[in-house]
Amino acid sequence: ANTLIYNVRVVDPGQQAIKINPVAGGGFTDRGVVACSRLELTDAGRPRVRDNCYTGGVDAHASRDWVIRDNVIQGFWCDSGLAEHGIHFWKVSRDPVVERNVLRNNARGIGFGMATSGEGRVYPDPVCPGATGYVDHVGGIIRNNTVSADDARLFRSADGFDCGICLWNACNGQVLHN
Repeated sequence: ANTLIYNVRVVDPGQQAIKINPVAGGGFTDRGVVACSRLELTDAGRPRVRDNCYTGGVDAHASRDWVIRDNVIQGFWCDSGLAEHGIHFWKVSRDPVVERNVLRNNARGIGFGMATSGEGRVYPDPVCPGATGYVDHVGGIIRNNTVSADDARLFRSADGFDCGICLWNACNGQVLHN
């Protein structure tokens, strides 16, 4: 908890540039910040991505109250296989603030939720009253980000461009002024 990742540059990760996972047995990674950093996949690194393009910028599972702000995240796509998001919270993550980031030429921009079933974090309060079925993300704000794609190679790739901002099995999220 209370992790600060500030002014970091990650270039050509084999998988996720920043991975935020809970500890086995229930230890959670809450209240962190990723700020003023640059995460990128370049043409030189793209052929080395493993596991059918399992790569992305910030990927958080079962995490609560993170702030992802003022970052540049770019180039996360592959010739074959669909990359993960530039910024992604899922597996029942809750209440992140994603703001003032610039995301360029990623197959997927910002995502809250994705899985349609499974086991995620359980909170002590009712996270989404009235919802039926599995909820993969709760709350949070996506605001004042710039998401763009203009690389023709991304659009020609096998899976192309999927989404700029994606809410999938997400409850009570806000998307404002992007």
